[in-house]
Amino acid sequence: MTVLAIDSDSDDLTRLGSQYRRDKVYPELRKKQIVVTEFKGAAPVRDLVKAAAKQEGVKYLTGVGHGVNRVIYTGNDLDEVYRVGNYEEAEVRGKIVHFLSCGIGNRLGKDFVSKGCAAFFGYKENFTFVEDAAEVFLECDSKIDLAFADGHTAEDVFVEVNRLFEQRVAELKAAGKIYLAGWLDLNRRNLCGPSRTGTGFGDPQAKLV
Repeated sequence: MTVLAIDSDSDDLTRLGSQYRRDKVYPELRKKQIVVTEFKGAAPVRDLVKAAAKQEGVKYLTGVGHGVNRVIYTGNDLDEVYRVGNYEEAEVRGKIVHFLSCGIGNRLGKDFVSKGCAAFFGYKENFTFVEDAAEVFLECDSKIDLAFADGHTAEDVFVEVNRLFEQRVAELKAAGKIYLAGWLDLNRRNLCGPSRTGTGFGDPQAKLV
């Protein structure tokens, strides 16, 4: 089984997210015998991703990058990787997708699902965090990848991730960090993914393993 990791690291925010994944997420996936193919750095990756995503055994696309106009997921320097209507169905059909990116959930995410994507996780609005508290924000988002690697269904992943967000929000409030707690909870409320309520983000029973 192969995971494609499509990460931007060309600015401070995406660099933090990309490094967190390399340190805390991808090693855990590899421990479970999951192959992680990373696309990162300065080179445009659209053509590389297009070819790789269609290969047999690729089950999951993930990454951190900026969203543009709610319809584009980008790599370094806002280089386009995925745009609504501008990719091949075979790149997403049957796959689970999780992008940490601002505002692409309702448009790009649902477009993926309409093309056969098994499940999409992302954010309907901006994902906001500050650098000195980045780890707790990134921990919550990365729970998506780790829970899928543990074999949970998309619906259960959505529940588990929300639970972790809520736990960290409560801890921040207890520490008097009300401002940070508010931002973290806003991210939680903007999270989109499959659920039993039929939100249009794929199959609640979709699993990675």
